[in-house]
Parts: sequence; C-alpha cells; structure tokens
Amino acid sequence: MKNWSARLAVALLVSLAGCASSPPQPELKAVPGDKMAIVNFVRLGYAASAVDTADVEVWDGPHFIGALPPGGLIQYEVEAGSHVFMGHSGNWSYATGDLQAGKQYVLKANIAPGFATNKVFLGVAKADDLRISIWLGELKRLPPAARQGAAGDSPKRAEAVEAMSALEAGRVRDVPQIGPENALDRLPEPKAR
Repeated sequence: MKNWSARLAVALLVSLAGCASSPPQPELKAVPGDKMAIVNFVRLGYAASAVDTADVEVWDGPHFIGALPPGGLIQYEVEAGSHVFMGHSGNWSYATGDLQAGKQYVLKANIAPGFATNKVFLGVAKADDLRISIWLGELKRLPPAARQGAAGDSPKRAEAVEAMSALEAGRVRDVPQIGPENALDRLPEPKAR
C-alpha cells in the first residue's frame, strides 16, 4: 500500500510540474509605438484536418516574420508606410497597403488544398469584423522570429525576393489591399466563444 501511495504522489508532482512549465502567452500590445503600426497575423486551426498541418511562413517583403502554425497568432510591430506582406505554404500569397501610424491590422492566413501541397491565401479583415475578438481570445500567441538584420532568418529569403519581383512585374493578380477600412484604433477585448 505504501508503494502505491508513493507512486501516486510522484505521478501527481510530475503532472503538476508539466503544467507549471508551460510558458505564458505573450501579452497583446494594445497600442503601437510612435510612427509604428501593428499587424496581427492569424490562422485558425481545424481539428483533424489534413489540409491544416504545415506552418505558413509570413513575410514583410524579403524580411521573415515567423512561422504561423494552425491556431496561431503573431503580432508584428512595424514602421508605418507602404508594405507588402506575403504568406508561403506551397505558393506565395500577398496583401499590400499603406499602414497608418498608431493603427492595428488583422491579416488572416486561409489554407486550401492544392495538388501536391496546401495553398495559402492572405485575407485582410475589416475593422468592424466581429470575429476578431474571438480570434484574439482563442488563438495561441507566438512571438515574431528574431530578425537578423535585413536578411531575416529563413532559408527561403531568395524565394521571397523572387516572389516580390513577380508582384512588382505585374505577374500576380487579385492582391488584397490593406486600406483605411481595415485600420483599428485598438484591438477589441479578446473573448472565447
């Protein structure tokens, strides 16, 4: 009997230690710094979906921002002004616009099955989209990747530069535009469904 209670105590301590070791999620930044804007990259996760398994790389032009897994959110603070955001997962997808200082934006990485790999399609949420507060409450917040100078830290940088060239040469169509209707003064309060 003693042996059984000792095993139970050890099992309980191990399970509690596992819970305590989970790092807390980063806080959402409510207001960007001076002359800055914040872009929130979100990606919903669907349970038991073969389509929704690989990470989507998100880029600010040739600068790698991070890998966005299913059910993830990356908050990215950047200088206001003109930007080309790209997502990569079997293809390149784009969203462009002139970000306003002091504003927040939400870009959604949508995934669809492709022939050999999944495809990503970036969408731009309107400021009055009621789903934003639910996304903020349910998605796992991830920090952006550590940026190492202008090159970023992804081996796909050369591909990102080539993807930018395709956009600039007019070989890409139907690129979502980030405009004033997408600008949030503040993020809504996160809430769960």
